[in-house]
Amino acid sequence: MSFTKVAPAGIGTSPGTSILIGDSLLHSTGIDIGSNTGVGVTIRQHGDATFTGIVTAASFSGSGANLTGIDATAIKHTDGNVKVQAINTGANLTGNLSVSGNLGVGGVLTYEDVTNIDSVGVITARGGIKIGPTAGVAGTFFADGSYVTAGVVTATTFYGSGANLTGITQVGGATGADFNDNVKLRFGTGNDLEVFHDASHSRIHNNTGLLLLECDGTGIEINSGASTENMAKFLKDGAVELYHDNTKKLATHDDGVVLNGLDQSTVAHNQYDNLVLGSTSGSSGLTIASGSSSPGTIAWSDSSGSSGNAQYRAYIEYYHNNHWMDLAVDAGVSFRFGGSSNVSYRHFIPSSDNSLDLGSSSARWRNLYTTDLQLSNEGKTNDVDGTWGNYTIQEGENDLFLINNRNGKKYKFNLTEVS
Repeated sequence: MSFTKVAPAGIGTSPGTSILIGDSLLHSTGIDIGSNTGVGVTIRQHGDATFTGIVTAASFSGSGANLTGIDATAIKHTDGNVKVQAINTGANLTGNLSVSGNLGVGGVLTYEDVTNIDSVGVITARGGIKIGPTAGVAGTFFADGSYVTAGVVTATTFYGSGANLTGITQVGGATGADFNDNVKLRFGTGNDLEVFHDASHSRIHNNTGLLLLECDGTGIEINSGASTENMAKFLKDGAVELYHDNTKKLATHDDGVVLNGLDQSTVAHNQYDNLVLGSTSGSSGLTIASGSSSPGTIAWSDSSGSSGNAQYRAYIEYYHNNHWMDLAVDAGVSFRFGGSSNVSYRHFIPSSDNSLDLGSSSARWRNLYTTDLQLSNEGKTNDVDGTWGNYTIQEGENDLFLINNRNGKKYKFNLTEVS
């Protein structure tokens, strides 16, 4: 650099390659401001500047890497109070921290003496949340959704599976318990008793021993949902009652069973009333149904019979395919009614030929009303000539006739009028 010497007013000059302006010297390598070089300010031509005093500016830009004498361990407020202090493991913040963007924490974020955490968005904790001075002392939320606590969890409603819960002594409390369809209430070590609803029906299932309903009260009733209709009653020390459409159809009593809703006050309750049918008004009946080729039977038995049919002392039996009814005493058929496929008439016949009597010498029928009288001792002989016969006695208007059915001969009784 070269200078041309001029001598304007107020500017001192000196020979050489520099210009002295007051205490400042302008030369080829820079500018020195001050009474001596470097005493005040020295600005070099390559951009460096040296200050021996204080530099004050509205703002500073650029790298401060080579600055010295700065306390890099603390950030102070303008009042001189330290707000951020560096320590060997990080930094301590005194006061409030306002973050307008995201805050990333790579390690553990610890809150001490914090009453509330206020967030208008979602708080995400990737590894979980630990509550309390030690993990799990108060509670720990894990990233897999589980929660472990040493205290009590209180909520208005709980949802989900309770299969792993222990120490439960009651369910529902004052508000009841709700179970979804096919969710079973199970009892017993082997889940022997199940109570559940399958969306269509309610079920009580027992898979071992007896299913016992025990009542120390007055009894058990099965009613309609609104209890407007009786279905069954089981009364302690009393009757068992079955109903049809809210009308009693069967009731037990001390001596037996009453059917069809008969008022028990009208029953004598003696040896005849083990089974009472019907009612005191209208018609009543008893129907015994069986197969078209099988008999229907009413039997009487006692303890004197040994086994099989011998235990039945008497019975009435109807044969559907043969259209007859047997009356049997002492396990043997005594009389048979019917015996024809023509249902317009029936017969009263003994069970076997020439084996039974109608009446006896001491118990006789008073009158016998017949049309023709058929007489035959076939299979036996008479006590006069040792033969047997077959005759029919018929009535005429004025005579009585006898027909020999073996030879066809006809005879007339000789009758003597007496009045």
